[in-house]
Amino acid sequence: MMMHFWVHHHTYGDIEQDVINLLNEYPQDIHVVEVEVPHVYIAPPDDPDYRWSNTDDPYPDFPMYQVLGLEGKVPLPDWDDLDEIIERFPKSSYPNAIPRYEPDGRYALGHWWFGLFEMHWRLRGFANALTDYFEYPEEVHRLFRAIIDLYKGYIVRCHDELGLDGVYTSDDLGTQTGPFFSMEIYERFFHPYYCELTDCSRRRGMDHWLHACGAIEPFIPRLIDAGYNVIHPLQKNAVDVVRVVREHGGRATFNNGMDVQHVICHLDPDGVRQEVRKMMDLFWQPNGRLIFCPDNGVNYDTPLCNLEALFDEAYSYGTYKARK
Repeated sequence: MMMHFWVHHHTYGDIEQDVINLLNEYPQDIHVVEVEVPHVYIAPPDDPDYRWSNTDDPYPDFPMYQVLGLEGKVPLPDWDDLDEIIERFPKSSYPNAIPRYEPDGRYALGHWWFGLFEMHWRLRGFANALTDYFEYPEEVHRLFRAIIDLYKGYIVRCHDELGLDGVYTSDDLGTQTGPFFSMEIYERFFHPYYCELTDCSRRRGMDHWLHACGAIEPFIPRLIDAGYNVIHPLQKNAVDVVRVVREHGGRATFNNGMDVQHVICHLDPDGVRQEVRKMMDLFWQPNGRLIFCPDNGVNYDTPLCNLEALFDEAYSYGTYKARK
């Protein structure tokens, strides 16, 4: 089970404590250890270069994405600035990037957001990012090389300093109806770097997990080929879940379960319980291959009664399935 990680209790306002109390009633099978990746503009006082941008925030009074939108703040508007950004690129050796961690017997998973595509559009803006693969391929590769080298450094430290069991990274590659780019773009710009990243984990005996939202079904076989051991999510209304499980269920573990867009926020508690059983039955295999969870963040639009039903049914029916 990996349920607690996806419940955003801070969005529940006056009943936040009720949600926290609910979470505390159930065990967390996985200990998530958060790696402190750089912010875009803000650097820590002890390392002014530990940030993605080489400039200060041009609009400090306007939160990124909340007011100006994705295109409102573009830290790398011109590729001519790439040399300076790479020269001052954040280093994985930054002491506070890796937190202190006390093993407690659970599976320990190092985690950070923002993979290659996510960092690309975060630095260049969405419109620029989607055209860069055609107009500035060499610059994209240089940026991706710097990002991958940074992330490999985190993996090494997660192993050497903390002895973690795996790492969990992200790269949202799809919209609700299809991937953001073609398979040709994926093969040219992403697959080799993904292979290199997961190999860094594999050679240290660590699993590598991937969160990738959207209609990414065409990419799933190649993501498994790239070495991702665990994939989250199979977004129910964007991916043919039954087909993916049938064709690839024996090749990877799916960190999956409940649809947060239409099911747990709109059905009644009985409907939520039925969906839990349906999804567990679909994914269940004798050798495991399922880590049950919501398929994205659970927020205040999910009623507390549905959240209670989700946890109770997941743990009770999951225990029944495991003992059967």
